[in-house]
Amino acid sequence: MAESSVELAPCEKVVEVVAFESQDPAFAAWMRLTASLADARGGSEITMLSADIPTGIRPEDNGPGAEESLKKPAALSE
Repeated sequence: MAESSVELAPCEKVVEVVAFESQDPAFAAWMRLTASLADARGGSEITMLSADIPTGIRPEDNGPGAEESLKKPAALSE
């Protein structure tokens, strides 16, 4: 999976485009991820928005995948 950051607003927003590499055209596509950050009691709140999800990824599977992605920055802040 290739990633490319397309917009960065420090302490506010990160927009990146992720390329899914697959032999199956239903999965081989680019997806845009937008992470918006806001101050929250005791830390920060991150809101994720996924756009252009490849047709092979079911929307109900995308949510848990996004949650997994958020574990990495959360672990770095602990």
